[in-house]
Amino acid sequence: MNKIKRYILIFTSLVLFATTYLSSHSLKIKRWALKIGKNKSKTIRIKQKKFYLDCSNFVRAVYYGSIGLDLFKQSNQHGIYQKLKKSKIFTRSIGVASLYVLFKLKYKIVNEPKIGDIIFFDNTYDRNRNKKWDDLLTHAGIVIDIAPDKTITFIHAGTSKHIKIDFMNLKKKKTYKKDKKIINSFLQRRYYWSGKSKLTGQLFRCFGRIK
Repeated sequence: MNKIKRYILIFTSLVLFATTYLSSHSLKIKRWALKIGKNKSKTIRIKQKKFYLDCSNFVRAVYYGSIGLDLFKQSNQHGIYQKLKKSKIFTRSIGVASLYVLFKLKYKIVNEPKIGDIIFFDNTYDRNRNKKWDDLLTHAGIVIDIAPDKTITFIHAGTSKHIKIDFMNLKKKKTYKKDKKIINSFLQRRYYWSGKSKLTGQLFRCFGRIK
């Protein structure tokens, strides 16, 4: 009986440690995302490393500053970046795709969010310039809050609008506002041929999470 109790105690301690560690992990990522979000420049230097703050490099900078992981370096080490450069699908701007493939191979791709997760989107702009919405993995950000109604708050960077905070609710993907509160932001770039821009919930692909 004492042996069983000891095993239960050890298991409980390990679960508690893992939960505390992951929680600490998430909060560090959130703090760094908000800290870098205050930066007004297009670049930032962290631990002697310079980052140009487009969407994928913003994510990279946050993870590097908060938990010491250089996601692009890992992508290169796994040969991901080099393979994507040769791909016919990702002919331009492959930073987001390299993050996605890295998380698929080394970490986790999930559909339910936690604070600190990377959020991936498709079709936020016409990357291949063919006047069609067939552009995979065009944008990324970081989850910083999840409301009781499941509205996700995320922070992200862009080449035109710099760093900003937006919202997404996967329970109501096509709803912009509910009770005068934005629950899905407009994220898709608008072109003369494209019609009405889609909301974040409609463009969502998945979340990436460090195990």
